[in-house]
Amino acid sequence: MPKDYIPRSEQELAAWAATYKLQLNNQARALNIDANQIANTNQIIDQFLQDLSTSESQKDLYRAAVAEKDDSKKAMITLLRLQANLIKNSPTYTEAAGAMLGIIPNETSNVNNNTLKPQPKISKSVQGVSISYIKKRMDGVMLYCRRGSETAFTLLDKFTRNVCEDRRPNLNNAPAELREYYLVFFKKDQPVGQASDITNITV
Repeated sequence: MPKDYIPRSEQELAAWAATYKLQLNNQARALNIDANQIANTNQIIDQFLQDLSTSESQKDLYRAAVAEKDDSKKAMITLLRLQANLIKNSPTYTEAAGAMLGIIPNETSNVNNNTLKPQPKISKSVQGVSISYIKKRMDGVMLYCRRGSETAFTLLDKFTRNVCEDRRPNLNNAPAELREYYLVFFKKDQPVGQASDITNITV
């Protein structure tokens, strides 16, 4: 397929069209081209060159406007975050005031708390056993454990960090014991959702 002589780049096309116009006018008589046709061609080319120039200047204005908007947005967010932190640390601050100002994160309305279920990851640590999990907007988890010869799970503790630690020594100083764990989310000291799958480790 032969290469097209019309440039694809608009800037190159503009230069090509200007040259075409000049040469067409210079060679009109030799090429026996009608004067009306020459005038119409000149008008079409001039219109394109004018519109291209206008569009380029508008692009520059748009880019400048976007840059100004981004700068003012960044300045506004920085200021409002600082101000919100000051407000929240005020002794007279209340959650009602925070809600009216819109400085309290919205809870995800479409999350069904009844189906929430921790996904624990268990590992050995220097202190004993470490169980990590993702909080998912909950206050924390309740850690239940059964170990050694125990027949029932008991609540070990509540943890608000995303890592739980069991630093207890083995029962009766046993050289090794099997420990089983499961987690339950809690919010405002109330259990939420379902218990996690049971995970186990020998320590």
